[in-house]
Amino acid sequence: MSKRLKTLAKLAIICASFVPSLAPQISIAAPTQYLQSPLFLQMLDELETEHQFNRQDLVTLFSDVYQRDDILEAMSKPAEKTKTWSDYKPIFVNDLGTKRGVEFWQKHEAILSKAAAEFKIPEAIIVAIIGVETRYGNYKGKHKVIEALSTLAFAYPPRSAFFYGQLKQFLILSRQLAWDPHAILGSYAGAMGYAQFIPSSYLKLAIDYNGDGVPDLINSPDDAIGSIANYFRHHEWQPEAPVLLPAKKVKPESEVMLNMMNKPLDPTITLEQAAKAGLVLETSRRGDFLVRPFTFINEGEEELWFGLKNFFVITEYNHSKLYARAVFELATAVESKYQKATNKSPHLPLTIQ
Repeated sequence: MSKRLKTLAKLAIICASFVPSLAPQISIAAPTQYLQSPLFLQMLDELETEHQFNRQDLVTLFSDVYQRDDILEAMSKPAEKTKTWSDYKPIFVNDLGTKRGVEFWQKHEAILSKAAAEFKIPEAIIVAIIGVETRYGNYKGKHKVIEALSTLAFAYPPRSAFFYGQLKQFLILSRQLAWDPHAILGSYAGAMGYAQFIPSSYLKLAIDYNGDGVPDLINSPDDAIGSIANYFRHHEWQPEAPVLLPAKKVKPESEVMLNMMNKPLDPTITLEQAAKAGLVLETSRRGDFLVRPFTFINEGEEELWFGLKNFFVITEYNHSKLYARAVFELATAVESKYQKATNKSPHLPLTIQ
């Protein structure tokens, strides 16, 4: 064997020693299927003509972008669609998560108070979003964002159009912030940083909140806090208004009742309309707010709740009633523990009832 071949053989053995556990778990497809795809060529045309990208630079960039079958698998069975509330809740609402939420709040108390005052968003909601999304910044995702978005744009027909747009936005964002697109890691759906913003949200709603001139949601908890507050204000969070209220059925199920519980996530039903159908609040609280009835399966039992405008605002982050309830309950638990631990009140308390 020649000296050169021996060297290559040694390098192959060394490289293989670093990835034995990955080989059987991750299936990848060659990037050529992107480079020859009509949709990829369409994207090149659009980026070149509409945003003045260099076509050859893009071809070079994507020559090292691979389709990830593990991402396609993750998209096919998200926890929000496969679990009941009793299975989903412990993932995010637990003693450790609450404890770490209080610690995060104490560490970033000043910036959270500033954001609550400026944007009128409760500190507890901001903390809970970061807790649910990234375990307070400890887990921001392991996937290359460019590969996640490319896989979903070119190989996931159910939402190809959405992720095609996000991929273009990611490339624009990377150029704007001078990122190496291959270096940015995130979720299997292409969300990034402490706040887990998708590219379009990053471009539109991320803000520089620590004064260094760059909206850095990857490394700056301050920027993430300000950007989450900005996101919730953009989606019209109602300060000091309820989020989720317990309800009950006082009549047998009817077609009208079932239709109310199968409407889109946004609340459009008055309390009077709900009552006529047999759905009422468990408490004596009254108001002119709109609601959307939701059922949750908890330990085999059905629970009925009324989601209000603020509940819907949380679903703008993730279109799932399980997700929104987890954020709300974690926020409630963290705020309660924070007050007990510090003997301080939030700048803008989360209204529970």
